[in-house]
Amino acid sequence: MKILKCQLDKDFVNALNKVLKIRIDREKKYGDSWKNDFITNYYNVKNKYERLKMMVEGKKNAKQYETIEDTLIDLCNYSLFCLALLKRKKR
Repeated sequence: MKILKCQLDKDFVNALNKVLKIRIDREKKYGDSWKNDFITNYYNVKNKYERLKMMVEGKKNAKQYETIEDTLIDLCNYSLFCLALLKRKKR
């Protein structure tokens, strides 16, 4: 899936494409409930950040089934949800 054709770093574009693919897959599973609540999405960003910190620091209570890559992708998507909701609020 190619969403961007420009002079950006190839790895960056690949990462964006992966974030978008995960978003599309999850929308099929979970719908668009994220649109209802900025605060919930904000807390999801905060929780994912805390989980990432634990994983990077090697702490045991980080979820074992989730990789650092998974967590970063989730952080991107939750952050984009917040950004979209914030933009809507300003309209």
